[in-house]
Amino acid sequence: MSWQDNRLEASFRGVTFEVLRAQESVSRDHADHEYPNIDGADVHDLGRKARTFRLTALIRGEDYDTRLNNFLVELDKPGRGELVHPVYGSVPAVQLTEYQVSHEADNLDNCTVEMTFLESVTGTNFITVTPEQHWWDAIFNALDDLNDKLASLYDAVFGPYERLKGLLNKGKAALSALQNTLIIMRGSAVGTVDDVQDFLSYPGRYINELGDILDTRSLVARVTGLSVSRQTPAQVAVTFTPQGGAVTPTASLLNTGTNATTSTSPQLQTIAPALSAWKADMATMATLKTLPGALVEGTQTPVLPMPATATVADVADVTALHTGIAAMKAAERATDMLSSPDITDALSPDDIVMITGTVRTHIQQAITAIRTAYQPTVVTLSSDACAVGLLWLPVVEQLRNIALGVQVLAEQVIARRPPLTTRTAEQDTCLHLLAHQWYGDHTRAGELLRLNPGLRNPNVIRKGDRLHAYSR
Repeated sequence: MSWQDNRLEASFRGVTFEVLRAQESVSRDHADHEYPNIDGADVHDLGRKARTFRLTALIRGEDYDTRLNNFLVELDKPGRGELVHPVYGSVPAVQLTEYQVSHEADNLDNCTVEMTFLESVTGTNFITVTPEQHWWDAIFNALDDLNDKLASLYDAVFGPYERLKGLLNKGKAALSALQNTLIIMRGSAVGTVDDVQDFLSYPGRYINELGDILDTRSLVARVTGLSVSRQTPAQVAVTFTPQGGAVTPTASLLNTGTNATTSTSPQLQTIAPALSAWKADMATMATLKTLPGALVEGTQTPVLPMPATATVADVADVTALHTGIAAMKAAERATDMLSSPDITDALSPDDIVMITGTVRTHIQQAITAIRTAYQPTVVTLSSDACAVGLLWLPVVEQLRNIALGVQVLAEQVIARRPPLTTRTAEQDTCLHLLAHQWYGDHTRAGELLRLNPGLRNPNVIRKGDRLHAYSR
């Protein structure tokens, strides 16, 4: 997120002003110890000096002279005051040390005021690193916006199906594909009567209903202990906590026969449930994308009959829609995992790269499908009453933004860990002893095992074996 998206209205002592330019400088005090006939010096850090803020204010308009005089009255008052910086926000105590007022003959009814402020309190640290939750909050907001943009696009795409006589057969095939998708993805024929409704007229309702079904089926949501469809955004923004004693799906998912590990544990005992849940969810997304074509070709038995004359081309719009929904849900699942501390602590860098790469693949497929299907409508935009040519590009742009957001979140998860290096075992040992030798903590043996998935036997480490490990 750039500064232009969240900049603030600048003010000093409550008087607001427009800012043309902002510059900050920081210097540190130090003591230098130099010695005869020895190059260099021993430099001792004595702490940071007060920060300096230089702002150039613009005062304009027919009444600029009145507002300038009022502003100068505040600047001439002695003592320190609060400065609201347009980028960094509130700086509670600053001292104005200098200001200059400039008028130019070519610029009527305006002037500039260059001000220099000096931080007037010790021990301040107003510049903070953007916490990771800001990134995943931004991704979730972008996903909600993408949902709305998809609904608007397909409201325009499906609109002519019932109005134009030549598209009636295509509309019947598309509607049958939509209805069958909901029934099949739900996993039963329950609610078949309710599903027989005109989703072509209300594609937004279809997108929401399909999204709810995918959220209910999601194994990633169970592993991370998240509420379906992020129904508790306040908790999502701070920490991903388990809801109602949710458990990780191990018995049915991994077929190991072991007891399920509750997500209320401080840390998952193994990353296998999370990665298996991720792969299962991505398999569901792959099925979703191919389902319309499979219904037409007969490789998937429809619950409701498909038109006998239906072709793959008749459900091309539905396929493109499903590709976009699959990309949206893949990004949501990845964000759920990468924002859950229990999961990220157990993920290796390779696992994070794999998850991010899968999301980007789904998003690229969605971009390609939507661009291929609707880019030709730009040529006929002047004669298109539904303006499809104007609606598909915002969907593509939002998909690109989400792909970047997931990548940045993954980079943050990896960057907060110590550097990854390669270390050599100095004697025959096992992972627990090796973890104790390297880190003084035998419980980090599981971490070493995750970083070395190719290790055949964690109890047999030979002298000279090279293992991936964190530097500290």
